[in-house]
Amino acid sequence: MTIILGYTVFLLIMNDLLPITGNRLPLLNVVFSVSLALMVASLLETIIITKILCRSNHSAVPYWVKILVLKYLARLVCISQKLTNQGTDTHSTTTEASSALFISHDAMKLVEPAKDTEAQDRTRLADPAVEELKKLSQHLLAIRSHAEEHLPDNRADDEWTQIAHIIDRFLFILYVLFVLFSIITFTFFWVMWSSQ
Repeated sequence: MTIILGYTVFLLIMNDLLPITGNRLPLLNVVFSVSLALMVASLLETIIITKILCRSNHSAVPYWVKILVLKYLARLVCISQKLTNQGTDTHSTTTEASSALFISHDAMKLVEPAKDTEAQDRTRLADPAVEELKKLSQHLLAIRSHAEEHLPDNRADDEWTQIAHIIDRFLFILYVLFVLFSIITFTFFWVMWSSQ
């Protein structure tokens, strides 16, 4: 906002310094006006992206926004589907990984060779340790389920963050295309008017 305010004061000063022409607007005035419009557009883009990121703390992503932004707009701005699905898959993979940590006693028996008598003797000796590990596993599962009940779901935050990144890239591409179009147009008019 400070930059835009300073630029507006600069435009007011330049308006008094530039010569007044009769038939057409000076090209320098148009360049200054377009630069001001680009700065305002950049500020609005920042406000929109910040609003989307702050909204992630309050609500889930609507279904139509998921389809429109995460599916179609992501393809348009060349963000792969793998990256957009990464946030939704993160929760399921962490759940699977944490549940895979708890290996049951029966699964451990499958790994041990059944033919080896020494291994069977060691298993009999380790029964108190195995029972203790089973109890520990049950306690950890109870702690995990209790924590999952009280911790918020991060999938909505991840989806809002992805939506903000996709919209940010889309608006940046529009911004760059508009800048390139403006430069080409200014150059064309400058060459045409200087040749006259």
